[in-house]
Amino acid sequence: MIGEALIRGTARLLVACYGGRLCVDAAGRRDRISQQFARWLWTVGGILFLMHVAAGFHFQHDWNHAAAFEYVRSTRNPAAMFIPVTMVTPAVSQAGSGRPLLRVPRATVRPPASRSSTSSR
Repeated sequence: MIGEALIRGTARLLVACYGGRLCVDAAGRRDRISQQFARWLWTVGGILFLMHVAAGFHFQHDWNHAAAFEYVRSTRNPAAMFIPVTMVTPAVSQAGSGRPLLRVPRATVRPPASRSSTSSR
């Protein structure tokens, strides 16, 4: 069934984009190419999220919100719908902004402390 494949496929891809964005941010790289890739992942993740919601409502719930909430209530894990929404909603609101999800402080390397070479003879 194409509807179920579309729903599951978009969910998997959007989680992969979200995870990829987290990895780029956790690496702490601030060069232009890394930031463009992170922005691309964020934007594509947001688009996939919207596609996932639209496919779910169209193929699974026939655009009926009551049916969607009943489906979530009937599952063993009702939080399964709300966890992805809270993870990916920022992707929709910040798509293209390029702001990192994680602020990783840059490592600073300090030169070794110089020891005075005073010897007592």
